Amino acid sequence: MAVLHIYTKNGKIYCTAKEPFLGKEKPLPNLPAFSELFSSGVTCVVFKLPSLLKTRNFKLICFALLSFVLRKYYRQKIPKLLDSFLNKQKEKDLFFIGGSVGAELIKFHYAKKNDVVVEGVETINLIAKSNKALNRLISQVKPKEVKKRIFIVGLFSPELLRYLRKKYPLANIEVRYFDILRPSRIKEFTWIKNFSLSNDIKISVYDQSTSSKFGIPYAMNKVNTSKLINFLNVKKKYDVCFLAAYSLDREKSLRPLLSALKKANLNVKILLVDYPYSELEDFKVDREIVSYENYLRLMSESRAVIDLWRLAPGEGYSFRISEALTLNSKIITNRTCILNEPFYDASRMFVFSEGNEINPDAIKHFLISPMKPVDKSIFSLGTN
Repeated sequence: MAVLHIYTKNGKIYCTAKEPFLGKEKPLPNLPAFSELFSSGVTCVVFKLPSLLKTRNFKLICFALLSFVLRKYYRQKIPKLLDSFLNKQKEKDLFFIGGSVGAELIKFHYAKKNDVVVEGVETINLIAKSNKALNRLISQVKPKEVKKRIFIVGLFSPELLRYLRKKYPLANIEVRYFDILRPSRIKEFTWIKNFSLSNDIKISVYDQSTSSKFGIPYAMNKVNTSKLINFLNVKKKYDVCFLAAYSLDREKSLRPLLSALKKANLNVKILLVDYPYSELEDFKVDREIVSYENYLRLMSESRAVIDLWRLAPGEGYSFRISEALTLNSKIITNRTCILNEPFYDASRMFVFSEGNEINPDAIKHFLISPMKPVDKSIFSLGTN
């Protein structure tokens, strides 16, 4: 059985397939035949009709509409598929994460060998959005008297939380937010917070502002330091690296810094996924996604890692902070609030302000200066 995902990107049409709730999407060379929708080989189809309509591709639009008529549109199928899937997992711990990049990170730092990481585009929608079909399923759920851990990232579906608590009354459920809270999500977030606090569910956020505003525990993004030992003591190949997904705001923040690094004649590694060009400020740009382990390897091979705030200056710290300092790499950042952290030290972090000129000589001095050891327990999740 397969979940099909049809989507458009940069004007092109893509179709992928994956096992329901598990594994990564694999690209298909062509759209499957219409007859496949009548077979058990296709479990459900994920698509956004408005974006498909813009393609004016008659065959593609008809394929999507037929899947809906056959009740294989993912919103119709996913709830019952989920219930059947979870029944097979018995006492295994569950990690609901969705996105493939995030799933790799969770697998590496949080999950144990036999744990189940529930991922994929169908899972993203299950976690992030309300689902009436799932809501109807709750009344039919039979509680299972098994103890397990359930970890959910970025939850904005009250129905999923109610469903999981009813199905697993003995489970240790934890809801974690690794990203900024958008105003459009406050209603669902508030409900989830209240339900969690009254139903023995642990909840935490990665930023101080959301913590203080809603009275929810704050915890910075931490890593499994014992697993990162394998990436230590690597020969430094680069002076500085920047590893991230492309956004226009990131490019604007990055350009003045790269200009200073160029003047300092430094060896810079840039991995900017989906950046439209092959160079940025005369530095070569790699644009393809790498595995999380290769990402860590690139970080450990660099004397310093660039970390820029993404949406707001006061947002929570990315995993790069914990990753870099655990890997004995320095940090170059525009997060001025980090100056107040107990782990801040001028030998570890070069902090610059937006709009101020960056001194190339100051960066060179920072890179060649000894790095004061840091208490790595600050960034540690413990061991799995």
